[in-house]
Amino acid sequence: MGVRDALLGAAEAGWSHVEVITDALSAVQGLKNEGGSSCLFLILNDIRHILKDKSNFIVSFCKRSANRVAHALARAHVTISDQYCWYDSIPDSIVSLLAHDL
Repeated sequence: MGVRDALLGAAEAGWSHVEVITDALSAVQGLKNEGGSSCLFLILNDIRHILKDKSNFIVSFCKRSANRVAHALARAHVTISDQYCWYDSIPDSIVSLLAHDL
């Protein structure tokens, strides 16, 4: 759901080039397979339609250990009921992780 929501939000914001990087390997692999009948298939099918409509949107895999900032944000989001998008500031909770990645 997070990948789908990120792509929809980027499309609604009018962004033209987007890469969503996830540590959910099964989701990335599932996007390559057209078949299926589970609830997950319906979500993956939505993502496939977005990606077909937006040729400069991509979804790729990255191990969690190499994507600590995204993991920290996802973990923090579990406790937040609203969606957030930071444009002008960096959340204090990830500043040290970003500094480590530089």
